[in-house]
Amino acid sequence: MKKITKTIFAFILLFSISAYGQRSNGQKLNIGFSTGTTLLKLEANYYLTKKIEVGAFYGLGLTGLAPHSYGGVGKFHFHMPARNGSVYLGTSLMLMSSTYMINAYSNEITQSEQKIGGSFIIGGNGYLGRSKRVSNFMELHFGYMPNIISYAFNSLFSAFEQEENKNLNVYSWWGISYGIRIGLGK
Repeated sequence: MKKITKTIFAFILLFSISAYGQRSNGQKLNIGFSTGTTLLKLEANYYLTKKIEVGAFYGLGLTGLAPHSYGGVGKFHFHMPARNGSVYLGTSLMLMSSTYMINAYSNEITQSEQKIGGSFIIGGNGYLGRSKRVSNFMELHFGYMPNIISYAFNSLFSAFEQEENKNLNVYSWWGISYGIRIGLGK
């Protein structure tokens, strides 16, 4: 699955360099950086038409705290009349990989797991500047995905409980991300 995701990501990047723009501002590829329920998410998106966008992403995780995630995404844009941004609906499919290390002074236990997840996406972006090359965005995700915010709140509330809860879940049914995208091409 990892090779497939890397291949898709490379294909989108290489194909978009040689193609002319499909978006209203003439850009066919955008690269984004975001944070939220994932520590740092890197993405590359490719416009098939003016309204349909596909892409690949990688969500950075931390060993023992947050799982890594990578996968593909598809979005359908509803452009705003003022052409200052768009609202979009989308879906994502991802592979989540996490490693937990337990060190009890001499006994090291390493546990690794991989899960499949995905989400339904509701998002919006607004262009910054006249060239519309840079845009900020915010997305709400509903599905099964890594969530560092949910994990932090659960561990905080479990600290106040009498019994110790060792089964804190780093996955959640909701997520949020916000960041910037930079358009390339033309």
